[in-house]
Parts: sequence; structure tokens; C-alpha cells
Amino acid sequence: MARGLPHQLGTGPSFGGNHYLTSHAQQAPIARADYHLEPEIKEFHIHVYFSLFEDATACPHCNASYVAAERLRHQILAAVTRREFVAVCAGATAAMLPGLNESATYWYPVNMHPQGPHPAGSYEVWAPKEYFASVLSFMLIHRQELTFFFHPLSAHAVEDHVGRSTFFGPPMRLNLNDIEDDGDPPQYAELGLGYSRRAGGAPGQWWHL
Repeated sequence: MARGLPHQLGTGPSFGGNHYLTSHAQQAPIARADYHLEPEIKEFHIHVYFSLFEDATACPHCNASYVAAERLRHQILAAVTRREFVAVCAGATAAMLPGLNESATYWYPVNMHPQGPHPAGSYEVWAPKEYFASVLSFMLIHRQELTFFFHPLSAHAVEDHVGRSTFFGPPMRLNLNDIEDDGDPPQYAELGLGYSRRAGGAPGQWWHL
């Protein structure tokens, strides 16, 4: 064992930047002593960005970026319909995902203007940990040079959007002032996945069979 290291890894003190789990951006970092997150992150968001015209609603189909993003969204929904994975985005229905509360998807539409911290047109794809690898693989294969903003969901939203996030494609600056510090609650509990994982599930939920 190297000289000066504790006999058991993880028992020694942390100093400097190593004292913090991640940067926590423009707010106070989270010290290890105050770390009360879930032991495992179980839900994720992948935001698909597309560029906007000055008047995005005037001719959205003239915008190649928007067309590519919509193509991808419909490909995701088709894959969910084929039961390749569970993911929720604008357009998802209870016919695709039995038990889904469709009214909840109303709050996560295709945004034709900057919304929340996101600086471009966008829509959100929710992926539970059980299908995260399959969803991300599918989206990367069908990315079409679009920018994806990826982040986990936990009790610390600023950390999730900064210290634990990444971009696939050219990065964009987020509006961090529009992120609530309390974090994102678990989503789509009725599906019985992610933080709401349960055995059995509701009738017809093919991912529990």
C-alpha cells in the first residue's frame, strides 16, 4: 500500500475540492457530511434540443432541426409501441404504456420556445433506470446531429443539471436561475419503474410480465 494512504480506502479525510461531491454551480456545494441523496439514481431526462426561427410557429417544417427532432420523437414513440423499452415523451399514451397518466404528459410538451432552463426548442424524454441503456442507445443511433442534454433526477436539481449532466452534441448554456433547488420528484409512479419500482404492476403492463 502506498505510504500515507489510510489502511482502508474511504476512511481518510477529504480536502479542497475533493471535499465536495460536485460543484453545485453558482450555489453552495454539497459537502459529504450533508449528502442525503438516494443511494442510486433511478430516473433520467434526455432533453432533445432543436434550433428556432425568430417566429418558430410560422413555418416549423421549414426548419431542418425541428423536423429532425420530430422525426426522432416519433421514432421513440414507435419503439415504445413495439415494446423495445419504456420511455415517456410528448405523444406517449396509455395505449403504448398501460396505466400511464396521460394528463401528466401535458406539462412536458414539445416546446416551440425556450422553456425553463433550456435555451432552445426542446422536448423531454423520461427514462427509468431499468431501460435507460436501451433508451440512450436508441437515441444516439438516431441522433441526426441534434444536441441532447442529459441529466439524472435526484433531490438536488442544480447538481443534476450541472455537476452530473452532459451534452451529446454542441453544448448550450442553461438558465440556472430557472432551476428549483428542491429537485425533481419521481415521475410516472403509475408505471412502477425507477424510484417507484414495484413488482407486478398494473394489468397489461408488459414490462412487469
